[in-house]
Amino acid sequence: MPPSSSNAFEVLQEEQSSIEDTEQGDEDAKIVRARGDNIRAATELPTSDDGVKVTKKKKKKKKQSKDNADDEEQVAELVERIESAIPAAPTNQCALPKCQAKTGVLGVVCDFCKRKFCMAHRHPESHSSRCAELKQNAERVTHRRDASLIIEANKRDPGVANRVGGIQKERQDAKRRLQERIERATLDRKAKDKGKK
Repeated sequence: MPPSSSNAFEVLQEEQSSIEDTEQGDEDAKIVRARGDNIRAATELPTSDDGVKVTKKKKKKKKQSKDNADDEEQVAELVERIESAIPAAPTNQCALPKCQAKTGVLGVVCDFCKRKFCMAHRHPESHSSRCAELKQNAERVTHRRDASLIIEANKRDPGVANRVGGIQKERQDAKRRLQERIERATLDRKAKDKGKK
């Protein structure tokens, strides 16, 4: 006979009463009772030794703020996926959905979302808040890097920041030094690999 109720607890109670009525299958009744007890135990609050129900403590606000930060990151990732899933505009048309401007001759590709926009929407701030945020973060990183470069240059050679072309030259020298370090590390790694064989 099919169960009339959709609630699992009521279904188990009906099965239990039908088994007890027929008094057949004592083993089946024990199994059903055990299932019912497990369901009741899972739904009821735990009790202490004196029979008082124990209530769950509230979570701390710090954990909630971390959860909120995780949720915000997940939402940002989801928005990014949705934005990337937007069907691409034709190659000669602005990528902004409401804009019909042609970009065949004069269009700008955004460094952050890699879409082609017309001159009116070429700035990240004008076509996407996510791109605007990424641009702001990139500018902040560049500013910090340049500031630390200037400070280090002034420590080595006072006044280099005030010279014409001093910072550009210092930036080029820093790139050259970085490339040399990378090449040395690569050569050292290759030498170690040959030594192991």
